[in-house]
Amino acid sequence: MKKSFLFIMLMTAAQITSMYSMDNIKGGYKNCHIYSYQYKQGRLDSNSKNLLHHLICDDEGKIIQEIRFNSDKSIYSKSINKYNDKGNLIEKGGYSSKDSVTYKSINKFDDNGNLIEAVYFSSNDSINGKEIHKYNKKGKLIETAFIKAEGSIFSKYKFKYDFNGNLISKVKYDDKGKIESKEISKYDDRGFEIEQVNYNRNGKIHTRTIFKNDNNGNRIESVSYSPEGTVTIKEIAKFDEFGNLLERVDYENIDEPFFKIANVYSK
Repeated sequence: MKKSFLFIMLMTAAQITSMYSMDNIKGGYKNCHIYSYQYKQGRLDSNSKNLLHHLICDDEGKIIQEIRFNSDKSIYSKSINKYNDKGNLIEKGGYSSKDSVTYKSINKFDDNGNLIEAVYFSSNDSINGKEIHKYNKKGKLIETAFIKAEGSIFSKYKFKYDFNGNLISKVKYDDKGKIESKEISKYDDRGFEIEQVNYNRNGKIHTRTIFKNDNNGNRIESVSYSPEGTVTIKEIAKFDEFGNLLERVDYENIDEPFFKIANVYSK
């Protein structure tokens, strides 16, 4: 596997996982099994049930292990998380189905608990790349740089906030320092994000997404539109009384579901 590809894979691993799960599980649950379902002609196909992940938590609800499965329910891979006494994730290790090391990441935090550096290692313990994070005086993340193994910048993000501390601008730059994409967000009076507009490198709108949130700040609906104003995808989510995601249904348009994620919790 080429180092550049592995670095990209490691960069996006947390984003992919967050699509289906949470950073922490509340309510005293120790396990979460994540299943996927397909729809046929708008109806849920119960025979399509597929186990994706098994999350194992400590007493505080922090995820200490994640097991990923193949379609035949055999183990595909594992990851193990380690935390310090302040609850910060300091190490994440990836393992194959045969328990051989596939990757590792080591995180460093400042005195305020902010992640300032993440270093990625391959299976032979060589460095694949790193993340460097910078914060303002209020502890808000203002810049993230992804660095290749040889030290050059792979990509960079810069963040801006409004007077209430809400993230209103996220700009991505390529390795030459040119704008690659931009996200602009709007919020309601409760401080919940209600709109996000994504622009491409030419400054033109790529997608526009409208969000709906419940009174606890859980995102219960998102609808994305193309530049022409047509719906590209809709997501409807349900949460339990603790704020844990119970299910998320994806729609190809306003009223045609095609995919479902369901989280089942146990103690």
